[in-house]
Amino acid sequence: MAAGPEKKVLLICPHFPPEFIAGATYTKTLTDNLRSKGWTVYATPSQPAFPFGTQFKRAPWRESGERLEVRRVPSFPPRRKDPPTWHRMLHFLAYMIFASILGVFLVLRHRIRVVIVSSPPEPVLLAGSFVAALTRRPLVIAARDTWLENAVTLGFAKENAGWVRLFRWMRARAFRRASAVFTTSNEVLRVLSKTCPIPSRTYLITNGFDPSRIPRLEKRDLRELVYLGNLGHAYAFDPLLEAMQRLPPTYRLRFVGRGDQEDALRAKIHALGLAGRVSMESTDSKDQIFAMLASAGLGLSPLKEDPRLGGVLPIKLIEYMGCGLPFVASGAGETARIATESQGGRLVSLEPQAWVDAILFLSTNEEQYEVASARGRSYAKAFETPTIAELTDRALMDLIERRSA
Repeated sequence: MAAGPEKKVLLICPHFPPEFIAGATYTKTLTDNLRSKGWTVYATPSQPAFPFGTQFKRAPWRESGERLEVRRVPSFPPRRKDPPTWHRMLHFLAYMIFASILGVFLVLRHRIRVVIVSSPPEPVLLAGSFVAALTRRPLVIAARDTWLENAVTLGFAKENAGWVRLFRWMRARAFRRASAVFTTSNEVLRVLSKTCPIPSRTYLITNGFDPSRIPRLEKRDLRELVYLGNLGHAYAFDPLLEAMQRLPPTYRLRFVGRGDQEDALRAKIHALGLAGRVSMESTDSKDQIFAMLASAGLGLSPLKEDPRLGGVLPIKLIEYMGCGLPFVASGAGETARIATESQGGRLVSLEPQAWVDAILFLSTNEEQYEVASARGRSYAKAFETPTIAELTDRALMDLIERRSA
């Protein structure tokens, strides 16, 4: 089969840069990987809206780049932080309707071969299923995490709430239609398999990282601590702040990211008198992020220890290790698995003293630090973007060839 114009894919994804949450990072990385293998990607994000309450500049409705066509979809995004559930649902459902209409048009107009839908949120799955069924194209579900189960776990929804049952129905219907599933972890598939039929073809497609963008610095400041990523409710930041109170005053902590806990975290930092040692910042530039990681001493990831969050794969751990940065992390499931397999850092409880002990152990023991750094780099090689891009390309080409046979 010829590569050129036939390698076209529709990516239905509400989250896309300039958003900087995990969903936007995933779809951007997936897009870049596909483009690097000769695919033309037609992406249909909404206007940038998440984390809700962030004052984004309106993005162009239509953008074009090398093997990339972005067509933004209307929706009704909330403008305040922590909006009510009904407003979130309105935003997602509006996106589903408009993305379905636009998706059908793009597939037929440009003779697109494959439909990929990035989930969560669950209504997006129904859009992907509708477009794939109407245009008779193979559907690939990129299941990043168990958002619906996490919402119940964190107390934002009740197990038997009407909208939870509706979203589970949407998800199961889409999985029955899917030809393949991309997932960030096997734990995500395990959780989803309880309520969804899983296709026989599944692929581990994570965010990954581009090793060519990581600067190599001569010296790190091992007292420089960094947290990278979403400041969301799945993470427990209070233990980090309490640990900072107990650590020597030469230690500093940088939070790099945004999210629903941003305001509360900032207020807590000032209330504890830590403003001189703990900073909060954000950036959309991967080059700046990798520069921060390359100069820091340790990367932190305080995921809550609820086993129902076991499907959460903090890609920050992979980026830390790829930069040679040992980590201190908490959490069950995928976090515990990666910590055990990689030996690239320390897995601790959410007791503040446990964080203090782990941070001091790694930052004051040069031999142990270098061992963890080397092991982390070695483990992260499997997540480098060229490797992930090759796997993604083979998976999609296999679907097309099977459909054409």
